[in-house]
Parts: sequence; C-alpha cells; structure tokens
Amino acid sequence: MDKILNRICSIKNHPIAQLDEKFRKIYVDGLVACMYSVSSDDNTCKMLTLAWVHSICPLITNIDNMWRPDDKSVKEAISIQRKGFRFFNMKQNFFFDVLYLAESSLLNKFNMDGICAYLQKDICGFFSRKTLEKISSCYRNNPGQIPGIDSVLLKHKEDNDGLLSSKEKRVLVVANVSAGKSTLINALVGRRVNKTLTTICTQKLVYLHNKPTQDGFMIQDSHFKYTYFPKPSSVNSDSFVHASFNFNSLLSKFNLYYIDTPGINNAYDSNHRKLTESAIINNDYDCLIYVSNCQYNATNDEDYILSFLKKECKKPIIFVLNQMDRMKQKDDSVKKMMNDFNADLVKKGFKKPTVIPVSAQAALLFKLPNTRMDEDDLFDRGLFEKKFNKEYYDLPSYSTNQKSSDVLERTGLPYLERIIQSYIK
Repeated sequence: MDKILNRICSIKNHPIAQLDEKFRKIYVDGLVACMYSVSSDDNTCKMLTLAWVHSICPLITNIDNMWRPDDKSVKEAISIQRKGFRFFNMKQNFFFDVLYLAESSLLNKFNMDGICAYLQKDICGFFSRKTLEKISSCYRNNPGQIPGIDSVLLKHKEDNDGLLSSKEKRVLVVANVSAGKSTLINALVGRRVNKTLTTICTQKLVYLHNKPTQDGFMIQDSHFKYTYFPKPSSVNSDSFVHASFNFNSLLSKFNLYYIDTPGINNAYDSNHRKLTESAIINNDYDCLIYVSNCQYNATNDEDYILSFLKKECKKPIIFVLNQMDRMKQKDDSVKKMMNDFNADLVKKGFKKPTVIPVSAQAALLFKLPNTRMDEDDLFDRGLFEKKFNKEYYDLPSYSTNQKSSDVLERTGLPYLERIIQSYIK
C-alpha cells in the first residue's frame, strides 16, 4: 500500500485546536518552521504539514509564508505551557507532532536521531531536552504509550499504522465505450471524479482508493507527485492517476480501490484496448465488474470482450446492465432482458453468472448533495425521483423478489455494493 497516498492526513480534535487562536497560531508557526528544518525543505513533508496545520487552524490553507527556517518560532511554540491557571502539554505534543509528521513524509529518509540532535542543540533548554528524550525514546520503543501525549494523537498514529499495514482489495471495472462505466464508478464512490462524456473519456488506468475515514482528497499524478486537498471542489481524473478519499458508499469502511479502464472498443486508439486487455490478463484484482449498456448489449464488440473475459479472467465477475432508467414500461421487459443476457453468458461458458440491473446516473444524483449539483442536475434528479417511485423501476426486485420503497435502493447500486462486499471480504 502507498504510505503517502492512503495516509490519514488530517486530525479531528487535536489538543491544540481547543486553545485560543493566539496559542494555535504560535504553535503552528513553530511547527511549520521546525518541519522545514528537519525535512530540509521536503515537498511531501510540506504537504502533510499543511494538512495537519489546517486541522488545527482551518483558516490556514497555505503555509508558504511560514515554510522557512525560524528557530525563534520553534522555541516560542515549546515554551508556552499555560493559559492563566490552566496548564497544557504544548511541548510534549509538539515533539510528537514533529516526529510523527517526519516519519509519515520522509519514509526511508526518516532520521530520528538527526531530528532530536537539531532540537536538542538549537531549540531545547534543559527541561525541554529531558522531555524530548523521554518522548523520542517511547516513540522509538513503545509508540502506543507515550507519557504526556494526548490520546487523540496516539490513536491517530495507531489508526494510520493499522491502515497502512493492511492489504487493499481491488475491483477492476471494464466496458465498451459509452456503457456508462465512468458514471457507474462515480456512483459507487459518490463523487464526480471521472469524466462522463458520451465520447471517449478514459485514456489510462485510473485508480480510486477508498480511505476508510473522512480525510480530504489525496492525488498522485503521472509524474508521481502528490497533492492534498482538504476540501476539493473540482478535482477530476484528468489531473491524476491515483486518488484517495472517503467513498460515499456502503463500502466506505472497507479498504479497497476501483480500477477504471479505457473503453475496449475504441476505434480511434488501439492502445485503449491493449491497456484494458493487459489489466484483465494480469489478474491483479479481487473481482471484476463488466458494464453493459442495456440498450446495446449483444453487439459484436460485446461478444468479443465477453469471450476475452471468459478466456483470460480468473477472478469472480459481476455483470452490470447499466442505464436501466432508459427502459420503457410499455415496451420493455426488464426480466426478459436479464434472462436473455444471462442465457448469452451461460452460452459463452460462464457458470451461474451474477447479473445486476443498475441506473448509475440516477444513483449518482441521489447520492450527491445539493451543493455539488447544478440546475440541470437538480431537474434530472426530480425526474428520476418520479421514475424510481414506480414499481417497474425497482431494479433489485428482479433479482431478489424483494420490494423496496427507497429510490436509491431501487437504482440497484446499493445491491451492487453488497455484492462487491461479498467478493472482497
């Protein structure tokens, strides 16, 4: 697992965040200056320090003017120990923050002895040195129990260590062009991160990682550069290869990621097919979702990819019939379409295939908050609400014979999420 991309960067209820603005400003000024010095102006350390500082002082969204050597600010930060008659452990938590942020960002360059030597020589007085020795010794030998450190900080490190030592489950998503694959992935994660034009969109493998806690948005681009957004508003897959954030999903607590692939039948670029075929053959995933456009299934292109999947895919496959909102009650039989698709899969050699009807577009609009929708979205959601209040569009009922009155449930997406969960447990 990528120890930067998947890291929990922000922190709720940092002990310093409970203090007055004056004290918080002194603390973060010193912390930023200290991290500059101990990291030798490392960009990844700067990014993670900003996320940490933003948690303490939410109004701080840029630390460029503080990112410089300033021993005076560092000394001032560790010298404050009380407000009036109230005592608090600023220097203990400060030393922990420095070691934790340095370890998190510098990875194989992390040098605890060098950091402590700088602090002891240039920053600490006699009593501060004793405190630093105690904190650093415990951090090295027993990080779960460090005297004087707030339990919130220790829990944050424990959670990160547990997350980053676990194995991510992987879900590969493939389809022909315009099957609604990117819309389906957007609906599964509950955010518009993949472009969804009807023309050719995905031109690379895109990896969307679930971070099992609310923690902003971390991306890695094609040049392996990381960027963290505390509250992203317009990040899309044009700007990244990997992205990590908390999914709005029944799977939001699971350690997994989706791999979005290029449309395999792109007539303009054969590299799209090669990329997707290579990802399938590699079998480096736990299950595969194949997305079919319910209006245009059983085409020659689909016949090719299904035959390819039967030959090359060694993992469980979930077959999704997407865009079911376009079915017409007076003209179309959902059950017949599912039976015909299932029969075709069996004919190709798939045993007991799992076929799930879904409306990804409706599900996405039902998941998105109003603040992330424009006037057209709100209008379309209103139409979908009317449509999915009709029993005909209760899509999971065609598979389970169980009725639902919830419009999101009726889109089939939560049912799909539960099926995914059964494969990645």
